[in-house]
Amino acid sequence: MPRVKLTEYKGKRILLGDTYHGVSFSSGETPVLSEHGPFVVKVDQGIKKRMKQGLLALNVAGKDCVQATKEWVEKGFTNFIAEPMFPHDASEERYVSFERVRDGARVLYAREGGIEIEEHPKKVETFFIRGEEDVRVVSEKTEIPRALIDSVLQAF
Repeated sequence: MPRVKLTEYKGKRILLGDTYHGVSFSSGETPVLSEHGPFVVKVDQGIKKRMKQGLLALNVAGKDCVQATKEWVEKGFTNFIAEPMFPHDASEERYVSFERVRDGARVLYAREGGIEIEEHPKKVETFFIRGEEDVRVVSEKTEIPRALIDSVLQAF
């Protein structure tokens, strides 16, 4: 089966359903936001390293979300996402990636996440999930809640 690229918005909606409070919008549209902000606004087109490329805006007031995308529209980007901002310390960030592979799922995990993860490949651990015992082991070693792992595997 071919790989299918998902936008961040679509992926979060699949995994979190109605509990996800992000809003997807295109250039020329004004997003309907259920909260006052602040928001994180970003290009939602499968672009890696968005922060480093200036394609992510932090601490944006709801009324300023469209203005935050103006420069990106001029660069040709058309799809965006606005979601509530949750201030946190960089030490709280983790990196996790799930990939469906022939034998099950490959999980890449690092206790130190964030935008510098590519510069530290040795910090990324690889796990394979082929059955229930593997789910338990991955959950224990990574501290990823088992319910989250089960949800991702169910989505696959």
